[in-house]
Amino acid sequence: MARGQLPHPSNVPIHLKPPYAHIIHSSIQALALLATPKHFPTSIRELALLSDEILFLAGDKSVDSSWYTKRAGLSAIYASTELFMTQDRSSGFTETEAFLDRRLQGAHALNSTASDVGQWLGVQGMGVVNGLRSKGVRI
Repeated sequence: MARGQLPHPSNVPIHLKPPYAHIIHSSIQALALLATPKHFPTSIRELALLSDEILFLAGDKSVDSSWYTKRAGLSAIYASTELFMTQDRSSGFTETEAFLDRRLQGAHALNSTASDVGQWLGVQGMGVVNGLRSKGVRI
């Protein structure tokens, strides 16, 4: 998934630009509160809803198991980026933007590799089946 595929609303919480940069302290407190055991179910539910909304707005129409993996992957990227942002002291959160870009590139590369491996396994499996059929095995 490339950053350009994500809709603008997904960038708003991550990119706290002036004049909203002063709320980073409150954001750190909110993240700490959501990490407590009492609020953990709420934070997971909100993260799942946010990831689902972002991918829906990005045009995701998957109805297979990738529906789950995309949302889990985006949730992990989003959560790690927010945590990174709490320590970012760069002007305009440029380091956070670079961090987000690296995470999205890594996710895209992993997805591409998984797809290639799946395709290779399918071809190899059909080769084995066809080889056995050529020997008279009924499959």
